[in-house]
Amino acid sequence: MKIGVGISKKRLAAVVLAAIMAVCIDCPAASFAQDDEGVLIYSADNWADGVHLVWSEDQSCDGYRVYRRAFVSEPQQEEPLSEDQEAAPNEWELVLETETRNDIEGTDITAEDGKYYEYAVASVTFPEEEPAGETEENSETEATEPAETETPEPVENELSKPISIVYLQQPQVSIKRVSSRQKKISWSESAAEVAGYEIQYSRHRTMRSRKTVTAAGDKTSITAKKLSKNKVYYARVRSFIEVDDQVYYSQWGMTPNGTTDKVISKTILKYKYKKNGKTKKATLDIPVYAGQGVKDNSIMQGGCTDGKYAYFALINNQGTSDKADDTQKIAKVKLSTAKVVALSDFLELDHANDMTYDPENQRIVVLHNLGHAQTRKRLSFVDPDSLEVTGYVDVPIPSVLPGNSSYRLKQIVGYCSIAYSPEREQYVILMSTFHNFMITDKDFNPIKYVRIDESMKTINDDWYCQGMDCTKDYILLAESARTNRKKNYNMLMMYDWDGDLKCRIKVRREYEIENVFHVGDTWYTGFYTYHKVNKKYRRSGYVYKFSNF
Repeated sequence: MKIGVGISKKRLAAVVLAAIMAVCIDCPAASFAQDDEGVLIYSADNWADGVHLVWSEDQSCDGYRVYRRAFVSEPQQEEPLSEDQEAAPNEWELVLETETRNDIEGTDITAEDGKYYEYAVASVTFPEEEPAGETEENSETEATEPAETETPEPVENELSKPISIVYLQQPQVSIKRVSSRQKKISWSESAAEVAGYEIQYSRHRTMRSRKTVTAAGDKTSITAKKLSKNKVYYARVRSFIEVDDQVYYSQWGMTPNGTTDKVISKTILKYKYKKNGKTKKATLDIPVYAGQGVKDNSIMQGGCTDGKYAYFALINNQGTSDKADDTQKIAKVKLSTAKVVALSDFLELDHANDMTYDPENQRIVVLHNLGHAQTRKRLSFVDPDSLEVTGYVDVPIPSVLPGNSSYRLKQIVGYCSIAYSPEREQYVILMSTFHNFMITDKDFNPIKYVRIDESMKTINDDWYCQGMDCTKDYILLAESARTNRKKNYNMLMMYDWDGDLKCRIKVRREYEIENVFHVGDTWYTGFYTYHKVNKKYRRSGYVYKFSNF
């Protein structure tokens, strides 16, 4: 079964245009591109360092110019303003320039807190320089002196339709103990006359099971009461303002201890067995416990769960990175007893770098990751009962995707990790090369591109992207150090579905993390290990569980 999945340019343009028209304010003072041509601004968001804009790509241009003007919203006047009065507060100023057609986003770091702005983008082309022609009068001069040429003026195309936003700076947040069951949450006051502040606090750094309250714009603190006694809490705050029936939010400001690295507590998963009439526990070493049926398939890769059973891909330990490992097996483990209850035959799943479970169709979705160009974009379906491959889908890289340029899309050679959210009915797929997310619907139709590559650089460039899992609110990406694993921790990076990094969680050293999945509040991670067993080194796979991170 081969399914070609994509989204048409016509449909994409219609969706984007509808979103833009919902927030744009018409301005007759400038020349704007028509609805069906020119550059379109996809989004304008408040970031910690300014207003971040993303726009569409013009494949015929050489760069872009981003313009900004202060927009004044005033009550209805009895008499219309004159042309001079109307234009005064709305003069366009150049705030950003990009040098190539592939640069389709940028941040205006000069935006002032509380100011109401409109932004518009124009694509720019540079005509080719023409050498000066030779004449009888200057032929002798040109032999000794180079002819002077004039640099042609750039041609600026029409401005895009404008998009409006009120820039609100990210609040600085702190939390202090008042009593065993009370904490004071404080934040920095906004320079703007904001309508209020939204405050969330939780016992979990990911803000799950959070409580949300609001405070008036003149407040800078609240006291959270009736908390769990002597427990650690995390808090985040954002300001908001309403202008012309549109609500604008600042970026979340979070308590410092809500984003710092932390080593999580974990318990190795064990299985029970009887010896001499006594019940004992042993480490769940999946390849060892699965028995001789594993043979050379002892390296753990992708993993997922259906809530009752976990499924782990075991690849051939003789495989290499430049050769498809076409002899995979999948081990089925009952989580309540930590027993391997079934082992598949050999399956052609290439590297099987990651897996996720689709409860609607009751199937395991396996991401191949290695092999030739086609299978690096292939997802295979495995029946959880028979552990047999029932079909596959090739998910092509779309030529147009909101949030990304066609140049970057062409550089992506395949996919790294995958997770499915039943609540959202959406897949999140980690793309190779640039390591950013692609969100698709349940039928693998691309929806949008979410950038996370900049936040990944904050830990180290020398990391492998491994497995992935998600909830309705968050995406958890597992990463392991390429070198010196004994010194570096493995890392779990927690993002929201907009790509904002919420926290970094360190997990154990030495072993290489391969997958992550959860059942309720309990999370599991699978590791590839290389250790001594009976005086011989053995490739294997341990499973750990943890909670309340």
